[in-house]
Amino acid sequence: TSDTYDPNDNNPCVPNEVFEIPIFSDTYLNESFPDVNYGNVDSLILKSEPGFEKRILFKIDMAMLPPNVPVEALEGSVSFLNFLAEIPNGTVPEISFHRMLQPWDQGTGSPNGDQVSWNSAGNGVSWQPGGNYDPNPIITGYIYQSGYNEIDITPVFQEAAMNPNNFGFMIK
Repeated sequence: TSDTYDPNDNNPCVPNEVFEIPIFSDTYLNESFPDVNYGNVDSLILKSEPGFEKRILFKIDMAMLPPNVPVEALEGSVSFLNFLAEIPNGTVPEISFHRMLQPWDQGTGSPNGDQVSWNSAGNGVSWQPGGNYDPNPIITGYIYQSGYNEIDITPVFQEAAMNPNNFGFMIK
C-alpha cells in the first residue's frame, strides 16, 4: 500500500489517511455575565434560552494538515466536539454553527472585560453583543438532552480546510 492520498479510492470504510486536527482555542460567551471571560474553564457550555444564552467559540488548527492534502481527502473524516448543554425542560433547541468574522483570543478567565466575552473580542476591541459572526449557518442540528453531548463537526472541519485563514467558529 501507499501512504499517499489516492483520489480514486472510494472506500469510505478505509480512509486514505487519518488526520488529527486539534481544536487549539476554545471558550464560551455568557449573556448573563457579559464581561467575564471563560478561557480557562474545562467545559464548553451551550444554552439557547433568550436572556441567558451561552455560545461556544472554537478554532481549528489547520496547520496540522499535511501539505497539499486536497479538501476531497477530508470527506471521509469525522470530527467530534464535546460540550455541556443546558436545556430548559421540555425543549429541543436547534443549534447552529457559524463562521466568526472578527479575531478573538481564548483568554485566561479574566472578569475585567479585557478578554473575549459576550461584549468584547478582547484587548479593548468591541464587537456586537454575543460575538461578530456570519448569520448564515454552516450546519444546524438539535440537542435532545441536558448534560454532556457530542456532535459531529465534520462540515465545520471541511469549511476550515477550504478557508484556512479564518477567525474560528461559533455554536449558538
